[in-house]
Amino acid sequence: MLELLRSPFFVTKVVELALSIICSFLLAGILPSDTIFQIEVVHTTIFGFVLVNLVVVLAFFFEEPLSSRLAITISAVATAFHVVAAIIMFGYYLAETNVSRRILAAAFITLLDAVIFGADCFFTCRYIPE
Repeated sequence: MLELLRSPFFVTKVVELALSIICSFLLAGILPSDTIFQIEVVHTTIFGFVLVNLVVVLAFFFEEPLSSRLAITISAVATAFHVVAAIIMFGYYLAETNVSRRILAAAFITLLDAVIFGADCFFTCRYIPE
């Protein structure tokens, strides 16, 4: 169990979860409601993958098996969604004049989370057998 908790796969999942939680606190109540589709994409990406990563982390503690194909699919989709969410936040920050810098910080954190999800695909391919 201790070896599994020290694995790069587990560490990346915990880092992804922590970054998503930080990003959700940064975005709390500051996105406008005039572009509801874009806001929902951002919130669904961040909160959705908080829940998915929470389930994966809990599965480690309960020693439940996780298919490497499922883990790669989750990480690949999360990478794409986080890149789109970061682009939306960067676009909103650049388009508006009176915007909180928390959106810019959340955009950078979301982009960093996308990079980590991409690295997670690599670690999953390398450390988790079929």
